Amino acid sequence: MLSRAGKLNLLLKELDWLNIGTFEQRKILQKSVFILKQMGLTFEYPYNWYLHGPYSPSLADDAYEITYNEEKYNTESSKYHFKEQTKEKVDKFKDIFKGREKDEDWLELVSSLLFLRKSYGVTGEQLKSLLIDRKKHFGKQPDLVNEAMEFVDRHFPTNLTL
Repeated sequence: MLSRAGKLNLLLKELDWLNIGTFEQRKILQKSVFILKQMGLTFEYPYNWYLHGPYSPSLADDAYEITYNEEKYNTESSKYHFKEQTKEKVDKFKDIFKGREKDEDWLELVSSLLFLRKSYGVTGEQLKSLLIDRKKHFGKQPDLVNEAMEFVDRHFPTNLTL
């Protein structure tokens, strides 16, 4: 059976821009995996709120483990591949984030909206207010916040189980 880190390694091979080389890259990894979880991937990474939005310490641990033991995890994951439905979700992620898959601020904003909406059960202006209260710097970018709110509403409707 594929380990949790082995499953993450499969994702890292599929989304080859994800890595932990810099702070920005670690942030992109954290937000991307969180968003993929909201899309239905079953990663066993619990998330909590952190300064830059949703954060999973166990994801960070596994990412470092993979980096320091790359050969081991490449060997382990080489025997596996994503199921078709998982591949479809990863491809959908690629499609809807195309051109912004490496935009750490966009991923932080979208993942923060998803986290806050799920945690507090709010939408619309309440969600926007909660976001800006938690992340003051986005209050200076109302057009970006509005764009992200529309993006979340379009791609992550609230009638779906998140």
